[in-house]
Amino acid sequence: MGLKPEISAYLTERAATGLPQVWQAPLAQIRENTKLHIALKQPLLQIHSVDHRSINGPISELPIRIYRPSEENNLPALVFFRISDTGACQTSGRPLLARWAR
Repeated sequence: MGLKPEISAYLTERAATGLPQVWQAPLAQIRENTKLHIALKQPLLQIHSVDHRSINGPISELPIRIYRPSEENNLPALVFFRISDTGACQTSGRPLLARWAR
């Protein structure tokens, strides 16, 4: 079984850019390069509302965000757990994840 054609094309296109491997580039460049990810080329859905809340954790309050695509009840849910941060992660991209979930 081979790769899907769009993934194969993406990998070929990415290799042609000459971008360095993650372990070879400065952190600022890695963050910039993540913007080239194939998922960022997809159309985004509108977000109806974002609710910032917190829940009790074992040591302190844990911040959570609830993204709603509409006022509808009983919608499916996508749960994203952020276990740790390597420093290369961009929290500004998190709302994009909610827009892809459908």
